[in-house]
Amino acid sequence: MKRVYIINDALFFDESAQTLSLNGEPENTLQLPCPAVRLLSELIKNNGVLLCREDILHNVWEAYGFRASNSNLNNYLSILRKQIAALDPEANIITTLPKQGVVFNAEVRLISETQEGTSPCTPAPVRNELAPVEEQPVAEAALGEVICATKPLLRNRCTQGLTLSLVLGVAVLLGFWGYSFFQHQRFSEITLLPLPSKGKCHFYVLPGSKLAAGQAQEVLTKLDVSLDCNSQPIDVFVGYGNDANHSRHMAFVSWCLREADRRYSRCENVKQQSWGER
Repeated sequence: MKRVYIINDALFFDESAQTLSLNGEPENTLQLPCPAVRLLSELIKNNGVLLCREDILHNVWEAYGFRASNSNLNNYLSILRKQIAALDPEANIITTLPKQGVVFNAEVRLISETQEGTSPCTPAPVRNELAPVEEQPVAEAALGEVICATKPLLRNRCTQGLTLSLVLGVAVLLGFWGYSFFQHQRFSEITLLPLPSKGKCHFYVLPGSKLAAGQAQEVLTKLDVSLDCNSQPIDVFVGYGNDANHSRHMAFVSWCLREADRRYSRCENVKQQSWGER
């Protein structure tokens, strides 16, 4: 399906050609990146409606087999605003409402619609045997630059990448903890010890930590870490204790959002240290 829209009687948006132009003039035409094309199409379809971020991320990225993120959404909203402003500086038609969503508000008319072919930016949803591909946030491109290049990966390649990522992630985590707390100790074996789970949160204590039963939650409270264990599957790694010389006391928490395939989509950490005998 090829569609051409006119926005506020000035801007022409051609989905198939991936272009945004002023009054349809070739000399005032800008090329849009593929994610921006899908994003603008979604906003137009819901003109005047407050769209929550979760719906946009699903309809613009996940529905086409791409892994979505807020950074992607923010990046392409910024690109769209700049492209629109470059053609029509008075057009302020995309509004972001903090903690609510995005509203597209303009006069939009569909002026052309044909059944000939499909836009390269709106492929059919991927089959189950193909793992989702992540469209990385791009630097804000020069106006007119085309940014659209992603290739689906077979599941076995994704599995290999997942395994390597998990191994490297845990190695870095344990290396940081070990360096901070036990610079003068050596371990013949490193094991993450599980703690009682809470909702969808799985807790693990880092080697060498001096955590009493039930003290993990105290460490989270001490570091002002608040986790949503009811709706989000999260792996939480907790460290607590003194270094080898007992001169530095440290509390450390790292938490990662856990996907269905055990891949981590995002990790964050916080640490607090103080000096003196404890």
